[in-house]
Amino acid sequence: MGASWTQDFAGTVDIDRTGDVLLLIGPSEESHVSLLVSSKVPSLASPVFEVMFGPHFKEGNALREDK
Repeated sequence: MGASWTQDFAGTVDIDRTGDVLLLIGPSEESHVSLLVSSKVPSLASPVFEVMFGPHFKEGNALREDK
């Protein structure tokens, strides 16, 4: 695996075309892959995401305001 992972995975991958969260995964702002997902899935999988997307965090409030 001598090649950079960004050569294999570049751009945005639509996991959920109607998603409301864009996850940036990678070593830096310049070198990452974007995943468009529904906030519901990470919320069900992780208590941290559940709280973050809930009503008491800026991210959660921003999601509700967009709807």
